[in-house]
Amino acid sequence: MLQLALFSLVITMATAITINKCCGADEVLVPGFTCLKTTIQPTAWLPPDVNTSRNTNLQIGAKPQCQGRQHFVFTDDSELFDVTEDGRLILYDEYSERNTSFRDSSFCFDNLLIPGRQLLNIILLCPCTTETCIRKCCLSGSSLDEHQRCRSDDEAIFQHPSVKDREYFQLNGLPQCPDGTAYLLNSTPSKNPLQYWFLNDGRVDCEEFKEPIPVQEYCWDVTKVKNGSSSLNLLYCKRWEKRTDRRLFYGVMLLIDSTFLSATLIVYAVLPELRTGLHARHLMAHTASFLVAYLVLGIGQLLPEIAYVFCLQIAFIIQFAFLAAFFWLNVMCIDIAWAFSGLRPPQGSALERDHKKFILYSVYAWGTAGLISVITAVVEFVPGLADDSPFKPNFGRRSCWFEKPAATLAYFYGPMAFLILANLILFLYTAARIISVRRDTAILNSAGNTSGSATNKEKQRLVLYVKLFCLMGLTWITEIISWAVGGADYYWYITDVVNMLRAVFIFVIFCCKRSVLNLLRARLPCSGVKRIMHSKSGTSFSVPTSSLKLTTSFKMSTRRLSQET
Repeated sequence: MLQLALFSLVITMATAITINKCCGADEVLVPGFTCLKTTIQPTAWLPPDVNTSRNTNLQIGAKPQCQGRQHFVFTDDSELFDVTEDGRLILYDEYSERNTSFRDSSFCFDNLLIPGRQLLNIILLCPCTTETCIRKCCLSGSSLDEHQRCRSDDEAIFQHPSVKDREYFQLNGLPQCPDGTAYLLNSTPSKNPLQYWFLNDGRVDCEEFKEPIPVQEYCWDVTKVKNGSSSLNLLYCKRWEKRTDRRLFYGVMLLIDSTFLSATLIVYAVLPELRTGLHARHLMAHTASFLVAYLVLGIGQLLPEIAYVFCLQIAFIIQFAFLAAFFWLNVMCIDIAWAFSGLRPPQGSALERDHKKFILYSVYAWGTAGLISVITAVVEFVPGLADDSPFKPNFGRRSCWFEKPAATLAYFYGPMAFLILANLILFLYTAARIISVRRDTAILNSAGNTSGSATNKEKQRLVLYVKLFCLMGLTWITEIISWAVGGADYYWYITDVVNMLRAVFIFVIFCCKRSVLNLLRARLPCSGVKRIMHSKSGTSFSVPTSSLKLTTSFKMSTRRLSQET
């Protein structure tokens, strides 16, 4: 009799089904798939369609571990699921016309607390323990817009065309990136969009990825833009992007450029004779701006993974530094035009005038570049301002730069093109004034007046600025054209390399001159003797280092240097 009772107990326990509640007795689920204690009176966490009249084994706080691959099933539609007599969950898929079965250890029931303090009955399912999963960004009836938001769409597709004949369980939700930032594979409509494909284990791959991306860090969907065009797209975590040979090459070139810019600044820093004029300060500010821009841009090219906050900082620094460099070039053009314009300089001695002008120029160059960056930041961060506008920068959305061409034009290439045009006009004006001054000087010389050294000095400075303008203007014009025209990357490799050699050219123009080399050679000890070269005769003589003074020939070299720079 006892054996029969034990046998009946074993049979009863074997036929009992397990029902799991995800959270504790006084807890509910929140959208982040975590449990939260709540004071809201909980509703029945078990759907009414689940039959509990049979032998049931209730497990409280039995949430399965999905490892970022969980799936919500809303139980308000009883036609989508069923719980069998042995406790398994069956999902009915009207799109793929197949039913999927899951054992009781892979799902649980509970209430979901959503904004508005509303409770919904849901099933939290971990389907990927037994099924191969892929992830769609939005629910059925929705598609993804260009700002990575799900929008209602009557034409939205539920199943990816490439997996119609393959059995995948489709999750819904955005990628779960470690830094919280996801990137669209094709951020704008293109005739040749980047292609991706699903592997047999549910991961997704692309030529741009260093290795296939797991299901928790990507999602696919249709992307619709304002003009109505749509395309199959992929939203993924940037850390899976491989660093191409092109990025590596550009990063190394930019760091080499930074070395030459640093060398230019060092030469001007160690030689006080080069800093005798106001224009030397302009050149140092211009060079320092480019140094910061090239250094940060090069680091950004070489880093394999960039956090979102750091990405924002890179974008703003690059924008400000490049614009500041162009405004300082514009300052040089304004200053040389001012010298020939006949306008009265500020009051005071020559040193005081230069100081006042430098402060004025600094406010203009740094301030205007900073103002453009502030406007960019306001449009980027103020909620509700230009959210759906092509002029919103969207730094970090696709890369550490502007996402849309309109924003790039408005906040970067547009001001740059305006400054290039303004510099050209100022140079033409200055050249016309020099011709006029030369005519007047010729008349004075014929009358016996030989004063023209100041004009010659300004002419030499103009020649240097023209070289710098040609270097900066022409190379950046090709940069703007390549950005506007687009096309394959290899179309612009030559112009890109020339553009990245700007720093070398700046170093050659301003530092690789005989007068500068003579000054550097004079400061380098060579067996207790320094050698001073005469730039006109080409002869040299030696004097002991301890007795080296500012001799007449050294003063002549310094005067010639100030005229050349």
